[in-house]
Amino acid sequence: MTYQEFIASHKSRQRYWARNMLGFRHLLKTKPNSCHYSLLELEKQNYFSGIVTQNVDRLHNFAGSHNVIELHGNSYEVKCIKCGDITKREDYQKSLEENNSEFLSHKSKLKNEIRSDGDAVINSGYEDFIIPNCLSCDGLLKPNVVFFGES
Repeated sequence: MTYQEFIASHKSRQRYWARNMLGFRHLLKTKPNSCHYSLLELEKQNYFSGIVTQNVDRLHNFAGSHNVIELHGNSYEVKCIKCGDITKREDYQKSLEENNSEFLSHKSKLKNEIRSDGDAVINSGYEDFIIPNCLSCDGLLKPNVVFFGES
């Protein structure tokens, strides 16, 4: 999804957050692998002073690396596009699930394919999906990641 599509279309945001709500559960279960831990060991031995990554999964941080620069942000935060307030994604997840319990009940019975970007494949059934706004200013919230077309 492009930034422009996300901002311009309520239906696109419904689809995005419905897919992401189901997929985030999968992301929470993802663990660092041997490569993340190998980089941590190299960092401890002073072979480099930090990691620059395009990944938004925070696995370098979870492995224990300290100086991680996330070029494209991370999926563990949600940011208001109006006031800039940042919310923990896990807190927003609770809000999404509370507001969409019927959707969640129906979709959790299906075997949703989880894509590599962490979203579940959903082609329909999200038309009544409720998207909570920013608690500070009622603005639109988006994951704190850089979308295509966003500067």
